[in-house]
Order: sequence, then C-alpha cells, then structure tokens
Amino acid sequence: MVTTEDRLVESVNLIGESIRDAEDQALEAVRGFVHTVNGVLPDVRDDRVRREIIDSAVNMTQVLVGTSTELAAKIMSAATDPWVRRDD
Repeated sequence: MVTTEDRLVESVNLIGESIRDAEDQALEAVRGFVHTVNGVLPDVRDDRVRREIIDSAVNMTQVLVGTSTELAAKIMSAATDPWVRRDD
C-alpha cells in the first residue's frame, strides 16, 4: 500500500530530478553557445571580446543554476516540513 508519505517522497524526488535535468540542459546550452562563439570569433591574439561574451554566458548559467538549486531546496523544505513537525 502506497502511503501519503511515500507519494511525498516520490514527488520530492521527481522535482529534484527535474531540476537537475534543467541544470544539465542549461550547461549544454552554454557549451553550444561557447562552440558557436568560438566558431564566429576564433582564437586571435587579442581575444578579449570573445572571452567577455563567454564569461557572460557562464555567469548567466551560474545564476540560473543557483536559482534552480535554491528553488529545489525551498520546495523540498516546504514538502518535508509537515512530516518533521508531525514527528516532534
């Protein structure tokens, strides 16, 4: 018999997996972006512009992934709080 707690754990796990998948997709998007930038702006002696563009994309991805991680932590905390309080 599946309990409410089992469904809660399954839901929290599914949310965590979904967020990890989204983070992986964001990282793949940055890799593709870097590949495109490197193709359009190949390595040259003074590659500041290329580096700035790539650094900006990496920073943006770090913010997005950090936000996803925060959201996951808040969802998991909210989902498990009732169970923690019940046991107290």
